[in-house]
Amino acid sequence: MLPYFKRLERRIGDGDATYRGRDGALTVTDINWSDPLCDAFIESAVSLGIPRNLDYNGAIQEGVSYAQRTIRNGRRVSAATAFLKPGMKRGNVTVRTHAHATELLLEGKRAVGVRYAKGGRGDEIIDVRARKEVILAGGAYNSPFEAPIIQTNYLKAEFDRRVVVAGMKLARRLLAAAPLAPYCEREDFPGPGVQSDDEFLDAATRRGQTTFHSGCTCRMAPASAPNAVVDDELRVHGLDALRMISANLNASTLMIADKASDLIRGRAAPEPVEGLPG
Repeated sequence: MLPYFKRLERRIGDGDATYRGRDGALTVTDINWSDPLCDAFIESAVSLGIPRNLDYNGAIQEGVSYAQRTIRNGRRVSAATAFLKPGMKRGNVTVRTHAHATELLLEGKRAVGVRYAKGGRGDEIIDVRARKEVILAGGAYNSPFEAPIIQTNYLKAEFDRRVVVAGMKLARRLLAAAPLAPYCEREDFPGPGVQSDDEFLDAATRRGQTTFHSGCTCRMAPASAPNAVVDDELRVHGLDALRMISANLNASTLMIADKASDLIRGRAAPEPVEGLPG
C-alpha cells in the first residue's frame, strides 16, 4: 500500500523519501506555530520516556510531536480540492449535489445503474445508467445490503477497557510531570480520589465521548469467508459490474480509491518501495 500513499502525497517539509511522497496532489505540511503549553506537553511526554518523533508518518509512528496537517496556504486540502475539482476540468466528470442515492438498479445479478432522489428523500427520482460498472463509495454506514445496525460496542472488549484505563493514568502522569506541573492547578475529573482501575473505567464509561469518526467498512475476503462482501479487486461477491470503494478515515480511503483506479482501468500497480526494513 505504501506506493499508493506516496503517490497521493505532496509532502512539504522534512521526511524520509522511502516513506513520503513529493509529487502528489494531497499537500501535507507541518504546523508553523507553537505554544508554550504544547511545548510543555511534549517535554512532559519526553520526560516519561515517550520519544520525540518529528515524522510519525515515516518509519516509526510511536512518539510525540506537533501534528502534521493537510493544509496549504492556510486552507484545508480536502479530497475535493486535491482530486475532484481538478478532475472536473477534464470534461469526463459530472458532479451532482443534493442527490440521495436510494438503490442499485439490477438486471438479474448485474448492476446497471443507480437510482437517486434529487434534493433528498421524497423528491424527484432519477435513474443513472452505467455503461460498464457501478462504483459505490458509501462509507462505513452504507453498503449494498439493508440499512446497517449501528452498534458501537464501546468498552465491550477487555483490551479496549485496559487501553482506556492506561490512557487516563498516563494523562495524570503527564500533568504531574515537571514541564506541565506549573500549568496544572488541580485535577477536576476524574479527581484525585479515583485510584483503582475500576474507578477509572467507571469514570470513562460515564463521561467518555467519540470524535464521530465511524470506523470499518465492508469486509474484503474470499467469497467463502463469513460476511465477505468484496474480493481483492473490490468487486462485490455475487453480483456483476459492481465495486465497493470505501475505507476508514481520510488517508486510507484516498489510498483505496487510488488503487481502485488502477484496478478499474487495468493499469499495473506502482513498483514496490525499496529499502524497507525486514
